[in-house]
Formats: sequence, C-alpha cells, structure tokens
Amino acid sequence: METGKRRILKQSAVGNFDLDNYKSEHHWITVHDGKEVPVSLVYHRKHYQPCKNPMLVYGYGAYGSNMEADFSVNRLSLSLLERGFVYALISVRGGGELGQR
Repeated sequence: METGKRRILKQSAVGNFDLDNYKSEHHWITVHDGKEVPVSLVYHRKHYQPCKNPMLVYGYGAYGSNMEADFSVNRLSLSLLERGFVYALISVRGGGELGQR
C-alpha cells in the first residue's frame, strides 16, 4: 500500500484466450449535470480503430445496486470484441460508489 505498486498474486487460466489480444482502459466522463462518472472499456487490439468501432454500453449502479467492473469471460465469449466492438461498462452514481448525491 505504501508504494502503490501492484503485483498479480493469482491468475486463473482461461481457455482460448490470449490476454495480449485485448486492452482495457479506465476513464472518467462528464455527464449532463457536470459530474464525473467512471467508465471501463475493453476491446480487441487488432480490430480497434479510435472513434470508428461500434460500442456496446452497459450501465449499472442505479438505486443503490452496484456491480464490480471485473474480468468476465462471458463478455469475451460474446464474440463482439472479435468483430470489432468496444465494450463499455459505465458506473452510474446510483450504486453509491461516489456518495449519496
């Protein structure tokens, strides 16, 4: 915690999955009322073209319910990433991650 460095302690093998083919990013976007909300993106490196790919947007966190933005083999097996889609996981404020307001 003092250094802020990360290291992998455990990693599960996933069949037919090459980590080097994919990239994930974390961004903050400003919404209509001026607040910033977190967005996680994942895409296939080979098919990525900035501002040109179709995007599947999944929003969560409304009414106090939240969901962790973690790895899911189900998202990859959709084959959307293999066809050039970018998957966006948007955390709305209702999940409580950014406070009650």
